[in-house]
Amino acid sequence: HVNGQSVKSCTLLAAQASGAEVTTIEGIANGDELHPMQQAFHENHGLQCGYC
Repeated sequence: HVNGQSVKSCTLLAAQASGAEVTTIEGIANGDELHPMQQAFHENHGLQCGYC
C-alpha cells in the first residue's frame, strides 16, 4: 500500500513514493504471526511478480 491505497508496485517508480507511507507484505504481520494474506502467499507459492 502507498498512503493506504493498494498499488501495483511494478507500475510505480520509487520517486513516486517519495515521502509516502509505504506498507509492504512484511509490514502486515501481527508480531510473529503471519497475516492471512502472507499465509496464503506462503501456502500457494505466491510471488510478487506474477501475482497481479
